Amino acid sequence: MRKPIKQIVAVAFSTFGSRLLGLVRDVLTFATLGTGLYGSVFVFAFRLPNLFRRLLGEGALSSALIPVFTDTLNGNKGKKELFRILNLVLSRLIPLLIIIIITGCCVLFIIEQSSTLQRWKTGSQYGRLLFPYILFICIAATLTSALNVLQKFIITSLSPIWLNLCMIFPLFYGYLQDDLSLDRQLFYLCLGVLMGGLIQLMAPMLELLAQGWRPKISFRKDRELHKIYHLFLPGLSGAAILQVNALVSGIFAHSINESSSSIIYIANRVVELPLGIFTIAISTVLFPMLAKYASNNSQKDFKETFKQGTLLILIMNCPALIGLILLNHEIIQLLFEWKEMTSEDTLVIAPILSIYALSLPFYSMTSFITKGFHSMKNMKTPMNAAFWALLLNIAFSFIFMHFWGIQGLAIAALFTYSIQTLYLFTKFYEQISSTWDSHFVKDLFKIIIACGALGLFCYFGSRFQFPILFSERIDHAIHTLGLIMLSGALYFIILLALNLNPLKLIKKNA
Repeated sequence: MRKPIKQIVAVAFSTFGSRLLGLVRDVLTFATLGTGLYGSVFVFAFRLPNLFRRLLGEGALSSALIPVFTDTLNGNKGKKELFRILNLVLSRLIPLLIIIIITGCCVLFIIEQSSTLQRWKTGSQYGRLLFPYILFICIAATLTSALNVLQKFIITSLSPIWLNLCMIFPLFYGYLQDDLSLDRQLFYLCLGVLMGGLIQLMAPMLELLAQGWRPKISFRKDRELHKIYHLFLPGLSGAAILQVNALVSGIFAHSINESSSSIIYIANRVVELPLGIFTIAISTVLFPMLAKYASNNSQKDFKETFKQGTLLILIMNCPALIGLILLNHEIIQLLFEWKEMTSEDTLVIAPILSIYALSLPFYSMTSFITKGFHSMKNMKTPMNAAFWALLLNIAFSFIFMHFWGIQGLAIAALFTYSIQTLYLFTKFYEQISSTWDSHFVKDLFKIIIACGALGLFCYFGSRFQFPILFSERIDHAIHTLGLIMLSGALYFIILLALNLNPLKLIKKNA
């Protein structure tokens, strides 16, 4: 009965560790490289392999593999059959990745030779250096799909930690070396990314070997592959649209000025901290459960699990939204205002962070609902939603950036995610023939009441003037961190007083 609780808590803690290290990595990145040319170049170069990682690794392919792997285990075929299918997938995936890497490097070389702007030339150079990361991370993501079905979630959630550690070491070295050029620091950082990708590949590989998996090249045709293709191709189209959407936003930002890519990236990364800790932990554990209930045609369990997952995501993300809006300046100043990052940068980033924070519950729910569709092997609806979201984002971005610059891109994302979430929610509840019951609506009102109290506490607490005890920097850190912890404690106390206990919600899924 306690297994789902332990899994979500374990994944949440390991994900928190990886996100915390990722935050340290980002702080060191912009403290070392700044938000100018080299900071934006790294954001641009690292975005390219990440695009294919989310396309082929953590996106469409894993969403196609998990339901098929789940059916294999539920059909009493055992791990041996699962590993056979895994080898069939890897035998086709690896040659495809090699072709993508060679093609991508050629395209970037053409961009470098034809462009006259330094940020595009330098970005293309380092993009080619980072492209092999695709091979490591996409194979690793495929292996972790099998581990998730085998209920081995910890290895999966620890994967980003290895990458972050390998990036932090060269960044910390560069931070301490005042005479090291920014170009050389960026080169060392890229080498750290490649080393981290290799470790990300080795960790799940060793765990699967311990589970009995033996790699084997096989190009034979198989009925299970047709099932994966049937799920993968529509999912790939939806994921491609989603990633093109992100790429378009990045290109729009990169075209504004040399620092805009870094500014957008920093705001996004702060928002992704609660997103990664809570939404990913909940989705990672509940996705295989939803796939199992869908496979067994257990409609009641499926609906209840999805409803409780939705409430958990809202319980965790709504207070984060309030805190990021009311403490935007304090959070950016505390985390990023070091060395090359200035107070002027903080003033620019803070309002953009507030706008992106408004998108947090919408983006979280879009991700979770998409997993719900994928668990029922419905790839078409999320693909259609992603396509229309792409068109909306392009239109909104093009219009709003001319009025509000970088902030316009954040507003465009907010409008796009809110419309996409509403569409997916409507279609999902139509498919499962369900509606929001009165208990669900009451729980939503409880969350709103607790968020209101948290907001008032943050608003007045941020304006309270404390006497200087140590230095301005240390006092600011104590004030901000204390305010976050106290407001969080107040929020959960009010939820418990209103008889809404997150742990009880998890137990209902056990």
